[in-house]
Amino acid sequence: MMKVKAFMDALEEAEKSRERKAYKQNQKKPYSTKMPKSFFVHPVYQEPKEVIITPKSTEVIPRKWNELEIDFDDNMVRRCHLCNEKVYRVSNFYNYNKMKKRPVAIAVPLNSVLFEMIYDKFKMQIDIFLFIQISRRVIQESGYDASQDIHSCDTQRVLQSILSFLIQKEWIEYQFRIVQYQRFDFDLNMFLSDVIRYFNDEELLCSVSRLKEL
Repeated sequence: MMKVKAFMDALEEAEKSRERKAYKQNQKKPYSTKMPKSFFVHPVYQEPKEVIITPKSTEVIPRKWNELEIDFDDNMVRRCHLCNEKVYRVSNFYNYNKMKKRPVAIAVPLNSVLFEMIYDKFKMQIDIFLFIQISRRVIQESGYDASQDIHSCDTQRVLQSILSFLIQKEWIEYQFRIVQYQRFDFDLNMFLSDVIRYFNDEELLCSVSRLKEL
C-alpha cells in the first residue's frame, strides 16, 4: 500500500512540475538592457586587409573584400552585388600575371609583396579605394545611416557623393578633416589635388574647392 501511495505522489509531483514549467514558458520575458557585443560594430569600422583594383578607372568596388558575396564554389572569388562584378583575390605575382590578361577586378592583400610591386602602376585606383573606405568610416562616426553608404560603382559619382556629405557638415573645418584621415596615414589634401588632375572634372573641382573653404 505504501508503494502505491509513493508512486501516486511521484506522479502528482511530476504533473505539478510540468505545470510550473509550462506556466513559466508562457510568461512574457523581460527585455534585456545588456547590448550584444556586436551592437555598435559594423563592417565599416574594420580597416580593409585587401585593396580592390578594377580594370577601368571609371569603375570602383566601394566595398571591402569581407563585405562581398561569397562564392561557395571558389573561396578566392567574391561578387559585388552593386555592379554584379566578380572580384578575384590574388596574393602572388604568378597568379597576378594570369589574371591581368583578363578584364576583371582583383583584391590584393595590403601586406603582400605583390601589393608593393603593383602600387606605382595602380596608385590612383588604390588611393581612391582607400579614400572610399576611410570616408565610409568617417560618415559612420558622424551618425551612421545605411542610406548614407555608397550604393554605386561609378567612380566619379562615388567621389562626388562623399565630397557632398563632407561639405554638408559645414561646421566641421577642413583642417579637422585632414586630421581625421591622417589617423589612417592618408594625406587627404594631396589626394584631392591628385583626383582633380586625374579626372579633370569641373564638378569635382568645384566640390573640392568648397570643401577646402570650410
